[in-house]
Amino acid sequence: SPSHVSTKCSHSLHPSDTRVDAYCPICRVVMELEFLDAITEAYKEAGGPRFTRDVDPERHRPLRSAWHMARRDHERTLEEHRTVAFHERTWEVQNPACAPAA
Repeated sequence: SPSHVSTKCSHSLHPSDTRVDAYCPICRVVMELEFLDAITEAYKEAGGPRFTRDVDPERHRPLRSAWHMARRDHERTLEEHRTVAFHERTWEVQNPACAPAA
């Protein structure tokens, strides 16, 4: 239904999704990937995974932590989307008349 949309990006959500989300799954993944790319670039500039003598530990440590956190968060999001997709498919089987609109 048109009223079942994300609150920020205003994209339609699956009819079985009862959550109130700010962003649709696609926008959320895109934002996370953009954030992960930005953190990755900053982390590379700070020395990346190879810590050498010329790396500033005060700059490197927080970026390393942020990079790991962003990767873990993105993995959690992807796992959540896999679970939601499974439930959406189940809903579509149980609601075949509504499935084409989903």
